[in-house]
Amino acid sequence: MTSMLEYIYNHPQESESLLGIKYEQLENLLKQAEKLHNNKREIATAKKVRIIAYGGGRPPKLSISEQII
Repeated sequence: MTSMLEYIYNHPQESESLLGIKYEQLENLLKQAEKLHNNKREIATAKKVRIIAYGGGRPPKLSISEQII
């Protein structure tokens, strides 16, 4: 099965029935959330003292947009 995000991108008219918000509102929400996530990540990496090399650890399975949905 395809992801919910792909389904919503392919059928934007059904986003309101699935999520309770209109497609335009969802786009704005995702843009703002990604911006906030990137800002938080930059602040955290600036304060962090690395013990393990960058890129170590498990990569996330879901993108930020998929996590929000």
